Amino acid sequence: MGLQTIYVVRHGFRQTWPDSEGQAAREQGIFGPADASLSPHGFDQATELAAYAIRLNPPVGAIYSSPMIRCLQTVAPTVNRAAEEGKNRIPLRIEHGLGEWFGADGAHDYTPSSLSALKDQFPACSSDYVSLSPPILHGEDVEQLHNRLAGILTHLIARADEEGHSAILLCSHAAVVVAIGHVLLGRVHQDVTTKAIGAFTCGVSTYTRNLDAPNVIKTLSKADNEHLGLWSLTVNCDCSFLTNGAERGWRFSGLSRFTRKPLELGDEVDDGTGLGVVVNASSATLGK
Repeated sequence: MGLQTIYVVRHGFRQTWPDSEGQAAREQGIFGPADASLSPHGFDQATELAAYAIRLNPPVGAIYSSPMIRCLQTVAPTVNRAAEEGKNRIPLRIEHGLGEWFGADGAHDYTPSSLSALKDQFPACSSDYVSLSPPILHGEDVEQLHNRLAGILTHLIARADEEGHSAILLCSHAAVVVAIGHVLLGRVHQDVTTKAIGAFTCGVSTYTRNLDAPNVIKTLSKADNEHLGLWSLTVNCDCSFLTNGAERGWRFSGLSRFTRKPLELGDEVDDGTGLGVVVNASSATLGK
């Protein structure tokens, strides 16, 4: 039958969200550690996610995660709990193509960990999976980010079809989570700054494959739009299983470069880099 469902999860609440010290460093062009861990609250969210994710229907056949620590910390409890409860073993595959978006300036303060080093921390990581992409260290504008994900999704969908998985789960970062939605829904050439795609911490979105959808998403040029919009967003960033509900959402600001000063956004605040805007609205307001 092949792949029918893609679950997309943003990592849990992380340490080192910008504070007064972070803002001072930002003015000097220092944006904090890229590979930050989950906060204690984020670990609690990951535990709640595990209880929710192992009961998803269709069940998760494989998990693909960004190589960054906070993403692996988010999904490792799901893999472990599935094994403890005697469910099917869920492969945990590290995919650099799902890595963080650093904007057009490229990675800062980030040295990718080797697979062996990550396996030391997360033994459940598959050693037989080879990432489709090398570590994402180069700069990307918004369009290039979406093109990156179109290529990655094409291969992940095809692989899931070959392996007979009905559902896979992808864990990544706010910008990537939103861009995945744009690619699957065919909204790439619309206004990317809307908050139509939810990206709250540890929220789970569900995308369902349309009956006539092929497994290939070619490019994001307007001439290839017939290859986009092949999936439907059936659940938009469900946070109902989380004790605190929807927290610290995100949307694109429209910029592709870090800004040393906070953006002037009226009642909203930026994410500490200028690349995104924090969304604090509840899930019920998504799409407005």
